[in-house]
Amino acid sequence: MQAAHIGNSILDEGHEALAQQVNALWDYWRHTGDRPSLIAALNAFIGQLRHHFSLEEIIIRGAGFPATDHHSERHHTLLATIAGVRNQLAIDSTLRLSEAMQDLESLLCDHELIEDSAYWPYLQRFADHAEAMRNTRSGQILQWHETYLTGNIQIDSHHRSLMYHAERLNRLAGQQARHQFSHAMHEFRALAAHHFRVEESVLAEQDQDIGQTHRLAHVGLMRSLDAMIQRVEQGKLAPLSFARDFLSFWMLNHITEGDMKDFRRLAPTLAAQAL
Repeated sequence: MQAAHIGNSILDEGHEALAQQVNALWDYWRHTGDRPSLIAALNAFIGQLRHHFSLEEIIIRGAGFPATDHHSERHHTLLATIAGVRNQLAIDSTLRLSEAMQDLESLLCDHELIEDSAYWPYLQRFADHAEAMRNTRSGQILQWHETYLTGNIQIDSHHRSLMYHAERLNRLAGQQARHQFSHAMHEFRALAAHHFRVEESVLAEQDQDIGQTHRLAHVGLMRSLDAMIQRVEQGKLAPLSFARDFLSFWMLNHITEGDMKDFRRLAPTLAAQAL
C-alpha cells in the first residue's frame, strides 16, 4: 500500500505509518499465516487508525473543510467495517486471510485517494496563507480577528492570549530553540487547560447539555494536544510541524468550530438575561 501525501506533515506521517502497518500485516501473514496473531495485530492497527482519524478531523475542521461531519461519519463507518473484518476472522475459520487483507487495503486506499482528496484544497489554501503571512512584516500565521468573537469578554480574552502563545511557539520553532520550545509547549498546555475549565463552567451555567457536550470536545482536544507534545519531546515530530501543521488547526478548530457555534446557540438566552 502506498500512502497519499498532501503537504501537511502530521497527516502525511500518519498516512505513511498506516501504509507501513498494512504492508507489515501483509508480510506477517505471508510468512506465518498465524490467524490469532494477525487478529491481535489488527486490534493494534484499529487503535492507530482511530488516533489518526481523530487528529485528521481536528486539522481539517480547523482548516474550514465544510464536510468534516460527513468525513467523520465515514471514519466511524470504516472503523466499524474493519472491526467487522477482525471479528469475522476470529469466528469464521473459512474466511481467507488474503481476502480479508485485500478488503482492508482496498477500503483504506479508496478513503485516502478519493475521500481525503476532498479536503486537500482547504489545507493548501491554509498553507498558502501561512506562507504569505511569513513573508509579511509581522510573520504571523495566526492573527486575531473580530470574526472570532464569542460575545463573552473573558472567553474572547483567553482566545486572544492563546493565539498569541500559539504564534510564539511558531516563532520559537523557526529559531530551533528546543529547550524554550518545550517550556512554551507546556505553558500553552496549562493555559489551554485553564481556559477549557473556565469555558465549560460558563457554558454549563447557561445550559447543562451544551456544557457537557463542550467538555467532551475539550477532552478530545487535550488528548490530541498531549499526544503531539509527547511526540515532539520524543524527537518524533519536528517543532515546526507541531506549530504549523497541528497547533494552528487545533486553535482554529476550537474557536470557530466549537466555541463560536455553542456561544451563538446561547446568545438568545444571554440576551434575555441582560434585559
